[in-house]
Amino acid sequence: ALFKVGCTVAERTEVLQITEVFRGKTIDISEETITIEATGTSEKMDALEALLGKFDLREMVRTGKVVMARGSELT
Repeated sequence: ALFKVGCTVAERTEVLQITEVFRGKTIDISEETITIEATGTSEKMDALEALLGKFDLREMVRTGKVVMARGSELT
């Protein structure tokens, strides 16, 4: 999932700490936003969304399960 969070400089540390707890990766930081990449179960993404929701959660993109067979086998 990708999360774009609007936050002040004062809130940035808390957003980064939450990201670290969820083993997320910060992929972009601007003066007004932080973009986070996170992977995991639906429950984990729901929990991260809930915690980031107290900030200005501007955008979120999630995918479902993605499966591809290994080797020459068709999926």
